[in-house]
Amino acid sequence: MRQSNPAQHSRVAALAFALLAGGSVDVLRAADNPSDEPVNPGLPIAAPATGAALTPTPFEPAEHVFERLDTGRTGFLTREQVAPLERFPFDAADTNHDGRLSRDEFSKVWGLYNKAR
Repeated sequence: MRQSNPAQHSRVAALAFALLAGGSVDVLRAADNPSDEPVNPGLPIAAPATGAALTPTPFEPAEHVFERLDTGRTGFLTREQVAPLERFPFDAADTNHDGRLSRDEFSKVWGLYNKAR
């Protein structure tokens, strides 16, 4: 006597449900895919039309904005990297006058900058 296979029963049930619901057999392809990669990954992640980074919003914490602007992952921001922030007081934020902003220097001015906008 042949034993039933639970995995085969679930595939048959999925196929029957998909066909009755007017769907397709993609359900079976997903069941046959043991990897973490989806069979149909969906839409790509949206990117700005220009390819440039999106301008940070005033609601973002300073740490997140710093990470977004520090594209080279150097741990500091240059005047060019904060240029997208209109009228950002770079000179006032650069307290040690080394021509770059540390995480701490940027964080201290971020809140004041947003209040002034």
